[in-house]
Amino acid sequence: MSSFLASFAESWRDAVRDVLLIVVSIVIAFAVDAWWEELGERRQERGHLEALLAEFSVVRAGLDTQLAQIERSRQATEQILRLTGPSPSDVSADSLARLINDSFNIGAFPSSGGSPAGTSCVWSPHSDSERLPLGPIGCVAESSRA
Repeated sequence: MSSFLASFAESWRDAVRDVLLIVVSIVIAFAVDAWWEELGERRQERGHLEALLAEFSVVRAGLDTQLAQIERSRQATEQILRLTGPSPSDVSADSLARLINDSFNIGAFPSSGGSPAGTSCVWSPHSDSERLPLGPIGCVAESSRA
């Protein structure tokens, strides 16, 4: 009976050892899998951050351009106010129309869902002969604005 108990105890130890080995292997596999998944998420996150940086650079350049156009508009508006103030200067209708055009024309704005893709909304007179103080606002295709 003693050999039976010894054999049973030995097989029991072997079974426990095998179960522990399997459990430890599974835990290591889960840890490696989690590490690999985190590595993939970090790569994806880095890609998203690089894309955002590129987009922000483009937006920043567009905002700088718009700021310059707004400053030109502000200067033209100030000149109009000086010319038409309490003691108005003698100014030709063409000069005044040009100043008003510069004052209200602050350039092209990128399409934001209201107009078809590839277009920008701009304020501009129909032509030089039709230059009106308040021209139409319209959307033009980007390719036609060369």
